[in-house]
Amino acid sequence: MIQVGTGGFGAAWCREFLSPSVRDRRVKVVAAVDLEPAALQNAQRYLRLPPERCYTDPERAFAENPADFCTVVIPPAAHEAVVDLALRHELDILSEKPIADTLEASVRIAQKVRQAGRKMGVTMSNRFAQDKATLRHELRSGHYGRVDYLVLRLTYNCRTYGSWGAFRHEISNPLLIEAGVHHLDVLAELAGAPIAASRRNLFAAGFALVALVIAAAGSLTSSSLGPSEMRLDRVPDEVNSVSSAPLAWLTRIRSGDIK
Repeated sequence: MIQVGTGGFGAAWCREFLSPSVRDRRVKVVAAVDLEPAALQNAQRYLRLPPERCYTDPERAFAENPADFCTVVIPPAAHEAVVDLALRHELDILSEKPIADTLEASVRIAQKVRQAGRKMGVTMSNRFAQDKATLRHELRSGHYGRVDYLVLRLTYNCRTYGSWGAFRHEISNPLLIEAGVHHLDVLAELAGAPIAASRRNLFAAGFALVALVIAAAGSLTSSSLGPSEMRLDRVPDEVNSVSSAPLAWLTRIRSGDIK
């Protein structure tokens, strides 16, 4: 497999999610990609990759390293470009949520993956957290009767730049795109929505979640994250030290290098 994104949350993938499987030889990581060179140290340390298998150029990484699938752990706006690259090299895909940063991009990705005959999974991990699993067990125990409706409140105090990953202060509607998608999934799961077994149903479920997030964007704001005009050169160095790798992807997107 090829790990795309080794900084920000990608560092957790290297350190916590993939490292045990690499150690137990259940998965073999053949290359890692990140636009921030310093972030690739995570791949070298935790995935046991030599420097020559760590790339800042996604095209080279995919061209030089045959693989069965890739992961996508980068800002949502860059997902489609990596999916396109993976499909050109006939790889399956395991992506962090959401599918993409817009409903339109999510639909395009689903169509491309389906037409290519590949598989794509989108991780939705919050539903498996202990508190949610305990609540699900109690709801389904029948001890409290039939559930009529569910209400979930999402609050974040992220006014300090970098307090929730610097790149989230640089994108539109981060509370919806980066967090709300988890909570919508939790609500669907608590309500008893079946876990999709096919690619078609998986994408349909993903569309529904992203559609709700985008639809809500017109009435909800992410003002708790602070002014959208905040930039790295306006905050202290200790805040800048929050992983800059996701910001590198955003910079490339805005420059037109990643489409």
